[in-house]
Amino acid sequence: MNVDSKKKRYKFGPNNQGAMLSNNDLKLLQFLANQRLLTVNQLYKVYKDKITINSFRVKLYRWGMKELIVPHQYSLGQDGFYFNYFRIGYRAVEILIREGMLPNSWEGFQIKKISNVKNVDHFLATQELVVNTIHALEEKEKNLESLHPYENPYLDNEEIEPSKIIIPDWILRVENRYLNIELDTGEEPTKEIFEKVERYAKLCKQNSHQEHVVLIAILDGSFKTRKAYSEDRSRRIGNLKKMFMSYKDLSLSNFSIYILPLSRAVRTAERVLLGLKPYAANIYQTELDTIELAVFKNPKFRYKYKEIESTEVYLPDVPKEMYADKAIKITHKKGSYDEMLLLVLLDEGNVKELDRLHYLSSMVNEGRMKQTIHKIIAFYSRRDEKIYDVLANHYRNVLIGDNESWMRTGYDETPKFSRTVSPFKMEVTEYDKETNVIT
Repeated sequence: MNVDSKKKRYKFGPNNQGAMLSNNDLKLLQFLANQRLLTVNQLYKVYKDKITINSFRVKLYRWGMKELIVPHQYSLGQDGFYFNYFRIGYRAVEILIREGMLPNSWEGFQIKKISNVKNVDHFLATQELVVNTIHALEEKEKNLESLHPYENPYLDNEEIEPSKIIIPDWILRVENRYLNIELDTGEEPTKEIFEKVERYAKLCKQNSHQEHVVLIAILDGSFKTRKAYSEDRSRRIGNLKKMFMSYKDLSLSNFSIYILPLSRAVRTAERVLLGLKPYAANIYQTELDTIELAVFKNPKFRYKYKEIESTEVYLPDVPKEMYADKAIKITHKKGSYDEMLLLVLLDEGNVKELDRLHYLSSMVNEGRMKQTIHKIIAFYSRRDEKIYDVLANHYRNVLIGDNESWMRTGYDETPKFSRTVSPFKMEVTEYDKETNVIT
């Protein structure tokens, strides 16, 4: 038997009631105390013992009877459907303090206040993202911390008496890398969201040694709540992204914003905490090498190419952080004409990278380059990122693709691209069909 599964009897209360608990049981109760409120499925996802969901429900019922946890009923209002969520109970707190798994400050903690969450939908949806991210990182990152925002406040160091500068919905941290989660239902005014992001930017300016990523997760149909949310939240995502186009503090090196539907947020959260997103310089180079191999060296792509120095492309007023990842000139193999292209690597949900594309597209449209740029090729590493990302604008001079699809196709076909036909819709095309300047 696994050591963590071996049970020990714990006594509590005036009548020396007892419960048989394993180390894994204690860890689950500790996790519930830290996260405050969790559903059955969320608890089951992080439980280490291998038991069926039905056996797990029976375990939770028994714990509830012994006041180790306190159940609450959550009605969805849909044909009388409901499910349970839980908070920690006094008996479990007593045991966890005794085992050194909770600080003594919990003795005076008013546990009942945990249940007084104003918006249960919002809180549990936030925990859905948090728990799924923790579960995804279970074997990959041992230094992950899940932090309650009120117990780990971000303070404004410019105030004489430091006050809270911003309170996220939740914080996940690995060393000096912070993932600040903001769960958006679509009901909060965009102005308030913008003001929140400004406070995050202020936080980054005061703490240059920390890296902060703000993940705005848009509640969608992937998590059932009292109000039914659509599977497609692209318009809400698009409106929020547009709000941050040309936002000056996006240039901060230790600050990034991602805006994604809840259903797409876990993978990004996971990769942020592993240090794989936002992309480092070596990732850009790897992806540029891949597009070179998969597209420009494809025999059916009927053009020769060469890289162009940035000094030949950009006017002095263009900030270097807004440069494309590469500028190239392609020549038809019959020597009939040349075209100048910019290559831009995109990252699903990453507002900073979309802002860069938006800026370059505007510069190209306005002719504010040293020479005519015929097209921008914006590309992703993965196919699913291209499919699900929301560009929120109709970019007439941009072709879109992804390295995964190009590599999978190989040299059997001409590389395929997409182009926007509206801010929220793309169609497939080929480069040869787009050989003139797109206006």
